[in-house]
Amino acid sequence: MNKKQMVVALLVGIVLSGSAYLYAATPFGETKSGEPVDIEADEVSYDWKAGKVTANGKVVATQSGDRLQGDQLEFFTSTNNGSLVGHVVATRSDGSKMVTSRLDITGGNIFTGSGGVDYSSPENSLQANWLQYNQSTGYIQTKGRTTLIRADGMIKADQVEAWQKTEQVVGRGNVDFVSKPHSTIGKADHMDYQKAGKEQGIVTLTGNAQVVHKGENMITGPKITIDLDSGYAEADGRPTLVITPQK
Repeated sequence: MNKKQMVVALLVGIVLSGSAYLYAATPFGETKSGEPVDIEADEVSYDWKAGKVTANGKVVATQSGDRLQGDQLEFFTSTNNGSLVGHVVATRSDGSKMVTSRLDITGGNIFTGSGGVDYSSPENSLQANWLQYNQSTGYIQTKGRTTLIRADGMIKADQVEAWQKTEQVVGRGNVDFVSKPHSTIGKADHMDYQKAGKEQGIVTLTGNAQVVHKGENMITGPKITIDLDSGYAEADGRPTLVITPQK
């Protein structure tokens, strides 16, 4: 490591090794507070009076097997606000990865990816135009067509909100979903998923709701509620049920 790299590693390591570390962004979870951060770049500057750290050109930050890279890093120590811009790639030792054009941090705990966000992990993947994650509250929201894929299914919507603590997910606008364990596909204007103390939870579809089971039986209506644990579906508002008799 050259002298310039050592200086920025020391400065930013002191400033960012706690909750302000940019790598806590979005679905990656909690920061590794207290562990050293090593940051390298082509050019580095630190304004002591303004509390501003700037790194330009091939910025790479590493912490205990985690890695964050981009073209330009800017961070203010007094507010815990900062940004990483250009070809942002974040990878973690658990196999998760996020690619975006810009990553912003506000107050050390609100992280925003914009210009297209592509996240993947061994368990799931997510694509959206814009994503924001509040690490303090566990609240996540996306804008633009969003696709969430898991081993057991898929959700697509124009906008998604999720609350980690209560295990609730809301999709708005042109919602499509697939549940592989239940051999079920559906669509609606709005979807609300809640764990509700159950093992698998309850899905409520509203607005032009449609559910197809095993590619044969179909129910449509203004509102459809599905209990994923029991497999029981209930429709309100004069629904239509189409059943294909077994041969």
